[in-house]
Amino acid sequence: MEDYSGTAAQNTAMLELLKAGRLIDPDGEAPSDLYFPACDASYTTLAAALTSVGADGSFSYRKLIAAANDVDNYSGTVDQNNALLALLKAGQLKKPVEETTPTVTYFTACDASCTSIADALRSVGADGSYNYRKKIAAANGIEEYSGTPAQNTQMLDLLKAGMLIVPTETAQALPCGCDAQYGEHILLAQTCTEDGAEYDRCTNCGAITNRVSLPATGHSYACTHTAPTCTESGTDDYVCSCGAQYSETIAPLGHDFDGSIAENVTSTGGVRAIRCTRCTETTAIAAGDADGDGVLTLKDAVLLRRYLANWSVSIDSFAADVNLDGTTDLQDVAVIVRYLAGGWDVEPV
Repeated sequence: MEDYSGTAAQNTAMLELLKAGRLIDPDGEAPSDLYFPACDASYTTLAAALTSVGADGSFSYRKLIAAANDVDNYSGTVDQNNALLALLKAGQLKKPVEETTPTVTYFTACDASCTSIADALRSVGADGSYNYRKKIAAANGIEEYSGTPAQNTQMLDLLKAGMLIVPTETAQALPCGCDAQYGEHILLAQTCTEDGAEYDRCTNCGAITNRVSLPATGHSYACTHTAPTCTESGTDDYVCSCGAQYSETIAPLGHDFDGSIAENVTSTGGVRAIRCTRCTETTAIAAGDADGDGVLTLKDAVLLRRYLANWSVSIDSFAADVNLDGTTDLQDVAVIVRYLAGGWDVEPV
């Protein structure tokens, strides 16, 4: 108690310590021999706080600490742990008699790649059942264990570090009142579509306790893709490990007759054969067929002239380029007119 000046608050605090038998005699035995060092005020669990000051945080040792600090019938409840934690933060938590300090045993460290506490425990030869995990949690200062992800992750991290304390086995009566020998742990694994459950059951009376729901995992599909072609449909076939499956059809791509690609174009006698860019399919286009009706007539020449005069009309500019110079202009009109007039000296290509 720093800066003592005899205030009412300071005197009351010392009086309460004296009433509880925890007021230190300044001329007596050194506090370090009687009390644990004070822990940081930020700690919220007794086991972690004890560990931070170099003490054993196991349930069996906390029970000894509780007895030394007049906490009767210690069972690890929140209220009991909070009372002991408050004393530890104040540097007033008495140490138990040294010779009664239990020997702490730790589980062998599991592989760092483990992601499930139950599987990790089994990997080191321990029982991974919920009932046993609850005992492990109590021995490691994890209060009111119910199998939450946070609680399991906390135990898994300790197990990976080789710091998970092995609980002291004591036979206890089941919640139903029957002997411990009747306890049976049941695991009903969840599937993709059905919930599962994990619980303890008494084989004597059938009572069920410590039930934890295991939600359905949902399907996990692997996809096999069959690409579509110009004329054939494709598919995406989805199959789950449970056997569920479905397919999605992908429409044919259709041909891509891209006349702008020069190597796709051949010309013979006023007909152009254009090859698809994805397959070997070809289609014929009549040279000069600006309106796309399949034949070359004066309508095409008129339409082309209107187009060049900026009328609001549309043409097949590729077909209208009858001299294959890469542009559609009045020279193409002249070729079409001369050809339709009797051939003259031109032939659209």
